This record gives sequence, C-alpha cells and structure tokens, in this order.
Amino acid sequence: AATENLWPDLTIILDVPLEIALKRIQPTKKGSAIQPGLFQDRIENRVAEFHQKVREGFLQQVQSFPDRYRVISARGSREDIQQAIENTLIEFFAPHQQPNNFQRESRGPSGFKGPYGARS
Repeated sequence: AATENLWPDLTIILDVPLEIALKRIQPTKKGSAIQPGLFQDRIENRVAEFHQKVREGFLQQVQSFPDRYRVISARGSREDIQQAIENTLIEFFAPHQQPNNFQRESRGPSGFKGPYGARS
C-alpha cells in the first residue's frame, strides 16, 4: 500500500449537515469570502447523494477506529469551531507533553501558544 501501514495518530472530522454546507459555499453576500464560480467543475458540485455517502463513509471510519478520529460539529461559528479544534488538540496531546508546554495567551489569532511559540 502507498502508506505502508502508516496512519495518522489523529484525524479531525468537521461534521456539518449537507444543507448547511451547501449554504456556506454559496456566494450570497457582497464581499463573501467565496468567489463566484470557485466551485465550478469541482467535487462540491456533485449531487447531494454523493456528499451524503461521503459523510456516512467518514462517520463509519469514526466508528471503526474511534481512537484515531474526533468528530467536531461544524454547525457553529468559525470561532466556536476553532475553539473546539484547539480543545481537541490540547486534550489529545496532553498525555505526551511536559507540563506547561501548551499555554493560552492573548497573542496570535487564537491566543494559542504551543511548544514552538505562538502561531501567527
């Protein structure tokens, strides 16, 4: 196999119902971060059944390998999702870290500082 039995220690799945995901990729507001035509001829334009099967496939992987996956609801705001990801990473890596390697600070976009300094 291409991965030679190498698997990630952690895979984070951002789970969101299809109807919410489709609304988010539509450029409905002036100044939207999504550019018109950005998703033309891309996987995002496939039929809803395809996306539902992909979602179900990911969630089946979670059930098959619960130690390697974390599911985070992506229904909330960007800030809520970011916070949930950070909490998941801190929880996952905490048993492997020396005390005080991970600290929350008020600098950086999320206020998160890891063992290599704040993100920029």
